[in-house]
Amino acid sequence: MRMVTVLSTSPLLIAAAILLLSACTGTGEFSAAAICETSGGRWAKGTCAHVWTPTELATRQWCETHGGVYLTGDDECVFGTGGP
Repeated sequence: MRMVTVLSTSPLLIAAAILLLSACTGTGEFSAAAICETSGGRWAKGTCAHVWTPTELATRQWCETHGGVYLTGDDECVFGTGGP
């Protein structure tokens, strides 16, 4: 009986490879502007600025009007005084 091994590739690994390859300028160098724009940002004056989507803006507004603080990096609304 012959056994066949199927390799599973993580979707995260595939996404990372696509992101890295899409940031290549064609000369073999990586472009910070290309990485920024591929991830949804806007490149201006050497800085990558986050571009808010309508959904993110609505979520942030809801969070803040209900007494929370919207954490962009974690994409979550937190409540309370903070600290342990």
